[in-house]
Parts: sequence; C-alpha cells; structure tokens
Amino acid sequence: MQRTESCDTCEVLIIFDHETEKTHLMSIMDVFCTLILIFLACTCCTFCLSMAGSEHSQLVAIAPIIDALTVDVSAATVVIAGYMFSNLYEHMSACFDRNVAVQVALEMILDIWGVCLLVSVHCIINLIFIGSVTWQSFALTVFEGVFNFRLLDTHQIAGAHNYNASAWLGMNLVCCVGFLNMNRQGLHALQQRFGIDGIRFIALWNMAAIFLVTLYAIFYTNDSLFYSILTNLPLANMQFTLGMHAWALKKSKDELFDACWKFVEQIRYVIYVLLLCVWWGALDSRPDRKEPCGRVYYFNDCLWTYQLSLVQGCIIGLFGIILSAKHPMSNSKLRNCMCMISMIFFCWPVCYVIYFILGMSFSENSIRRNGVLVSSAMTAILYTVIFLYYKLAKRHLVEIIYKLFVTPKFSYVYQRLRFCLIVQNTSIMDATEKIDDCS
Repeated sequence: MQRTESCDTCEVLIIFDHETEKTHLMSIMDVFCTLILIFLACTCCTFCLSMAGSEHSQLVAIAPIIDALTVDVSAATVVIAGYMFSNLYEHMSACFDRNVAVQVALEMILDIWGVCLLVSVHCIINLIFIGSVTWQSFALTVFEGVFNFRLLDTHQIAGAHNYNASAWLGMNLVCCVGFLNMNRQGLHALQQRFGIDGIRFIALWNMAAIFLVTLYAIFYTNDSLFYSILTNLPLANMQFTLGMHAWALKKSKDELFDACWKFVEQIRYVIYVLLLCVWWGALDSRPDRKEPCGRVYYFNDCLWTYQLSLVQGCIIGLFGIILSAKHPMSNSKLRNCMCMISMIFFCWPVCYVIYFILGMSFSENSIRRNGVLVSSAMTAILYTVIFLYYKLAKRHLVEIIYKLFVTPKFSYVYQRLRFCLIVQNTSIMDATEKIDDCS
C-alpha cells in the first residue's frame, strides 16, 4: 500500500476501486479550495473595514454581504472538509504509518506556531509603542496559537480576543481532523449496532442540534451567544461530523440518501436563486449597532436576524458535495488543500504587513477610500506569497526541524511525502506516469 522510490521520497497511495471515485474526491477538493479562497477574500475585505472604519471605506455598502458570506462559507467549508477527509482516510488508512503522520502533523504545527510567533511580535510592539492591545488578549492569542484550541473567545465587549482574528477556521479544521479517527470509530460502532438507521438518526440529530443553536441565537440576539459559538470548536465539530455522516451514507449506498441526492440535483437552480436572494437582501442595509448582538467578529457590525442561521451554511456544504458529483472536475490535489489551510492561518498577519507597507507609500485616506482595490490586492498577494512559501520553503523548514528534533528522539527517517491518487485496476507505474495525480 505504501512504496518508497528512493531514500528521499515516500509515496502514500490513495487507492480507489473506480475512476469515478477518484474524480469525485478531486472535485470535492476543488470545491474545498474554492470555498477557502472565498473565505480569504471576505477576510481581506473585513480587515480593510476594520482598519478604515465604517464611515470611510468603499466596502461599507457590501459589508453585510461579506459577513453573511463569512458565516455561510465557513460552515460549508467545515462540512465539506468532514466529507473529504473521511473519504481520504477511508482509502489511505492502511498505509498511513506513524512516520507519515508525524510529518503531516509537523507541517501543520510549523504553520500554527510560525503564525503565533508573528502575531505575538506584533502584539508586543503594539503593547510597547501604541498600547491598544490588552495583556488579556495577548495571553489568549498566545494560548490559542500554541495549543491550536479555539474555545475561550466568548464575549464581545469585556472578553479577551485573539489578534489573529481569522485563524479560527484553520484551528477548527485542524482540531476536527485530529478527532477524525475517534469520530469514525464511533460511527462504525453505531452502524454495526443499528445498521444504516443508526447513521440516519445521528445525522438528523446533528442537524437538529445545529438548528436548535440557530433558534437560540435568533431569540437571544442581545446576547453573545451567536458570537461565542460561531468561531469556536463545538459548532465546527458538529458541522464536520455532519460531513462525515454524509460520506457514511454515500458509502453505504443508502436509498433514502441517494433519493435526496437526486432531488437536490434537480432543483439546484432554485437553490442558486434562493441563496442569491438571501445574500443580495443584505446589500447596503445594516441594523442599528447595539452591544452585544449577533456578529462575526467583535469589531464588526451587527447582522440581521435572518443572517444568523447556522443551518444555511451546512446546507450549502451538502449542496456543494452533491454538485461536485454532478459537474466533476479533476484539477486539485491534496497538497493544494493543505496549502489553502495554511493561507487561513497567515491571512490576518499578512494583511497587517501589506497594510503597513502601503501606509509607508500612500496616505491613510487614500488607502481607506480605495478599500475595494486594496482588499483585492491583499487577496492576490496573500495567495501568491503563501503558495510560494509552501512550494519553496516549507518542506525545507520541515526537513530541518524533523532532523533536529524528531529523528534523534524517535529514530524516524525524513522522507519527502508524495500523495498519489490511483485506481486499483491500474498498475502503480502506469498511474504515476500517465496521470499526474501525485503532489
């Protein structure tokens, strides 16, 4: 299941029984990367709004749409991640040994701790020269950065806040993937005990729990409930396991799930229109700002009540899974998905650096009044810089850290990992030569 071409390279094979299974997974990867790119664009816009203030920026008119997209796209991303990583784990678990697991974990830790170091330096400089950062928020930023644990940012006004504001999605994704095997074993035991009805029940129960949380958030808009659960781990874990349930039902060829799948395919254009109406309805319309209220970040404006739905993003995620099978694509690779997760961690610090460089070249008013151009440039620069870092520098940094700290203690030998998607009835040599699905 795993073979090594040389002492420097290790190929981890992800083996499928049919070509359609491989194409479907690659389509899911494309959707996953696209959703993260939308989230990054929204985050860059949010950053520009937070720096410019509500009265100066061009982005003010679309700020409610940006917030609504952030809520829905983040939920859809986590749901699709649950489906995608369950699919991957199913086909690669036999060859995923400890050496490979340590290297993958080290790649993620390098991003998490590297970003934590950057943000900590920024906070210290701010504490010394400006004083707008509180010690409580600095401590929370370091704690969440070191342990990658998002659970304590629960109060909009008096509470401490992470100054890497947008890193919550990456933190939650990494934690959910860490819980994947435990959740998978629970699902397997449930299916063995109750059959397919057990998976149906737990999926409906999970969706009902998310719907119940949405109702509480709508009824208690004058509380920090929506804010406290949106970016924290418990909700993300529910969304992630919902994607796992979808994969389990798809793998089991459940007739009811297949019928729902086909029905959604038939009404997909109606769903397009409904989603556009929901987002378009928020254009240039903001409720009165009150403290506290339902919002994405503590510095954001309030959302309308109908924008507080946490179910809508889950539905979009399931919808994306179904459409990826209807319109298959095969351009993405596993490494691209890992690179996009790295971009989530680096997004806010990179935006600070770009804004600082622009501030040395242009006046503050010019930057604020050209928020659309600045946010677009930030998204493009972020994508380019982190992509180059991932392709050119990250593997060398991982290799150095691995040889200094891991090899002496555990006697593991560093090998460059290549993840290859192949079909079982194709020979390994033909798969790697004719189809470039290794990354």
